[in-house]
Amino acid sequence: MDNLDFLVPVQTFIKDYIVYHLNKYRGYQQWPATKVIPFLSNKATEKWKTSVFDYAMKGNTLPENVIDSWADMYGVTGYGGVLHTFRGVAERAIKGWIPADLRA
Repeated sequence: MDNLDFLVPVQTFIKDYIVYHLNKYRGYQQWPATKVIPFLSNKATEKWKTSVFDYAMKGNTLPENVIDSWADMYGVTGYGGVLHTFRGVAERAIKGWIPADLRA
């Protein structure tokens, strides 16, 4: 799974994750689409969230589109939002980022 790039917006990662798992693990192809798509989507979202957070905790700067995707999912402020999640050690990850609605 190391070949999946998590430094993309979450929707792109979810699509890539689902395609990867359907091709690699044939057992998923036997599941009904109404079960496999939500199951893999939830797993992909958690994988993306964990990977992005771990990357940020190492002091790496996140691409703007990844931060925007996080903000779309969890908001800018409040619990789980960009400013709440990426504070302290992970603050470098969002250095210079401006919310999309404030950008000119």
